[in-house]
Amino acid sequence: MKKRIALITKGFTGSTFPLAKQFLEMGYAVDIYLFYYISFSELEAFNCSYKSSKYGVEEIAVNNWIEMFSYLGESDSVRLFSLKMLRPYENIPIVRNIIGWYSDYYAIKSSSFINDQNYKIVNIIGGYYSHEYLSFLKKLNCKIVVSLHEVCDHFHPDFSKPSPLLKFLFQNSIDIIIYSDNSLHDILNYKDVKREKIHRLNFGLFETFKTIPVKNALSLPKKYFLFFGSILPYKGLPILNEAMKLLTDYCFYYKLVVAGKGNDPCLEDLSNNPNVLLINKRLSNAELCEVIGQSLFVICPYFTMSQSGIPQTVYTFGKPIIASDLDGFREILTHKKNGLLFANNEPIELAECIKTYLNNEKLLAYCSSQVMSFEKDYPEFSWSNIARKFVMKFVQE
Repeated sequence: MKKRIALITKGFTGSTFPLAKQFLEMGYAVDIYLFYYISFSELEAFNCSYKSSKYGVEEIAVNNWIEMFSYLGESDSVRLFSLKMLRPYENIPIVRNIIGWYSDYYAIKSSSFINDQNYKIVNIIGGYYSHEYLSFLKKLNCKIVVSLHEVCDHFHPDFSKPSPLLKFLFQNSIDIIIYSDNSLHDILNYKDVKREKIHRLNFGLFETFKTIPVKNALSLPKKYFLFFGSILPYKGLPILNEAMKLLTDYCFYYKLVVAGKGNDPCLEDLSNNPNVLLINKRLSNAELCEVIGQSLFVICPYFTMSQSGIPQTVYTFGKPIIASDLDGFREILTHKKNGLLFANNEPIELAECIKTYLNNEKLLAYCSSQVMSFEKDYPEFSWSNIARKFVMKFVQE
């Protein structure tokens, strides 16, 4: 009988399914639980038309996720579940108490189901903010490791006050996986953390974007470079806006496309710039594949970060990056090899990097070709190596 591994994730499907595929190829059986409050038609790099009929654990029929099932090799050793919990209403005390009682009931029921599966390891995937896992997590009595894509609010960190989830993990000496040297540095700033319980792994390319059919539904410029994703303060869109002002005359034949939902004071400037196309909405997976796939290169002018999923997404499409010279980017980007780095918060340097790519088609083509050999050049980011390290550390102990 095959040893079983469980992966429980809320939203991080782009890095969950490739890992599951490697476990399957290594001979393990894998159960994937989508920890979600509501019905959904798509998650990160994963299309799945599904609406759960009940709270708790419910297996999702293969016909709802046939493309991903095919990606996973149509293996009879993989199952996909919904793990639906009640949404907490914290601002309404009476309702909160009633919901809390039902939530505990379903947490007990769901955790009992998982406890009975005899998993070699249960990997719960989220961030420091994933407090909704707590009632469920407290009732598991199997071997657990928790993966954290974020360990603090990296724009305004407060290491004196760990989140409820972090506090529980620290107090109960639960193993934690983090995904960058920057996150390792940050999490060790908490007072009660135990160094031996912190494990540094990477995540590889979000290759399941290739399972998404592209519909070519957007009206895009013929030649453009791209900023995409949720528009948040730490992502540095104002720096890109200032760089574009410096390139007013230069970008006549090339457009900047800014695609993603959010608010920022510089959006008005960008919308009035004739060299910019602004698509201020949440992109579907198909639209994301379209806008990345047709771009020349992608810009990440972040002010700060732990690590980003942007390179793992963009490299899947063979596109190089221009990024701020931050630790999280330096781990995965070599200047003038698979991208360009510019000094953080320096729009003049960013403008020069953009001009470098637009002026030097040979360099752009070279960086694009190097992106295609990413896993060869960065073997520590290959899913096979990541899965092997995971198994050696948490399954074969």
